Amino acid sequence: MFVTHSLGNARIADRIIVLDGGRVREQGDFQALMDLGGLFAELYKLAQDR
Repeated sequence: MFVTHSLGNARIADRIIVLDGGRVREQGDFQALMDLGGLFAELYKLAQDR
C-alpha cells in the first residue's frame, strides 16, 4: 500500500482508491478508472497537460 499525489505512480498499483472529502469516490485499476472518465481520469489528464 502507498499513498501518492503523483498520479503517474498510481499506474503500477493493482487497485487505486480515490478519496474525495474523506470518502471513497472511485476505485479500480488504472485502466478501469480511466475508462470510467471520472475524477481520477480528469485529474490524470490535467496532470499530463502540465
